[in-house]
Amino acid sequence: MEIHEHAENGYAKVANAYDRGRPGYPIEVANFLCSLQTNILDKTVLDLGAGTGKFTSLLSTIGAEKIIAIEPVESMRDKLFLIRDIAVMEGTAENIPLDDNSVDIVTCAQAFHWFDGPTALKEIRQHRQFSNDQYGTMDSQIDSMLSVSYIAVLPDEEHKIIADKIRVFLQNEPEIKEKSLFVIPYCTDVYWCTSLKKSESEHEQ
Repeated sequence: MEIHEHAENGYAKVANAYDRGRPGYPIEVANFLCSLQTNILDKTVLDLGAGTGKFTSLLSTIGAEKIIAIEPVESMRDKLFLIRDIAVMEGTAENIPLDDNSVDIVTCAQAFHWFDGPTALKEIRQHRQFSNDQYGTMDSQIDSMLSVSYIAVLPDEEHKIIADKIRVFLQNEPEIKEKSLFVIPYCTDVYWCTSLKKSESEHEQ
């Protein structure tokens, strides 16, 4: 399977920083997902590009019959095994190691930009936005920045230079410089789609 080199090499180095520094997701997203289903209890949910499980951990609370997390980067995937009652697999959005029509819901949280869009998804049908403010510290914000893929692939000595610059910037930011904990405003955008029925001509091909 092919993985973008920044994702493969960068995230392999910073899985711990990613897990510490990246924000989670609001419970409203899980509630909204459930509202789209007649009965979530008998559904199988697939989380593609699950990373360290930021969204998967939320999915594990919705009561679905089965949660499957697929992640191609080994060091990120290892974090998924800490989440109870889910199945973890190696794979990509373009090469899903599951039988056709074996899942009811497919999610991808902060991962779609790594996918081959036309291959992974034909049409995005809807969009909603949820407020998702987080509390953070200087250290968590530094971890968040160092976990960005194109920074993660840089040598360790450059990581230190970047971390020091971020810390100086934050220490001089009037709104947060004297706070040990501060609010970080986030919004979570949710796009969802439904599968299109194949035409007769497509079935014949």
